[in-house]
Amino acid sequence: PSDELRREAKAVLDRFIRPRAYILQKVNDFYASHMAGHYLIGVHARGTDAISKQELRKFRQGSLVLSRYHREIAQILDIQPRAKIFVASDDQSSVDHLAKTFGRRVIAYDSVRHQDGEAAGQGPAGWIMPAYIARDRDVAARNGEDAIVEYLLLSRCDYLVHNGSSLARTVLLNTPRLPHTNTHRRTSAK
Repeated sequence: PSDELRREAKAVLDRFIRPRAYILQKVNDFYASHMAGHYLIGVHARGTDAISKQELRKFRQGSLVLSRYHREIAQILDIQPRAKIFVASDDQSSVDHLAKTFGRRVIAYDSVRHQDGEAAGQGPAGWIMPAYIARDRDVAARNGEDAIVEYLLLSRCDYLVHNGSSLARTVLLNTPRLPHTNTHRRTSAK
């Protein structure tokens, strides 16, 4: 989203969106325990349907290329060598891969994520969605709550590295001055 849209959307979000108190408590507790006092590189790596051949939306199609994340994160670490990396993803293998690459500086919220099997499934309206939440509405509800927690934590980061995802776009709308790099489009707003 453009800078103007981000500023306009922030006013709407501030006026109308109010996460529940128990969700905000989870966010505040996790932030205080793992993130406070550090320069924070927020990473959102949309996997599942982004890697599926069924994905038709260009902004997401083929957008998970972890080598691009490595390059962008490494450049930021050159400038901020003590930074922590908060990784949010719907795919556990992406979190594991980044943790293996960047070690103990990687932190992640304990979210419901795709573990194995088919990456994409079909939602109730017929659209493509992550398979691990398409099968079980209780898992989908927990995943939705986890996504809100991760969105709010990503909104507290100092820099965002992301691919084509609606969650990353929402973070950018909520935090209009947050510099970011879209690894899929290879453009940045620094």
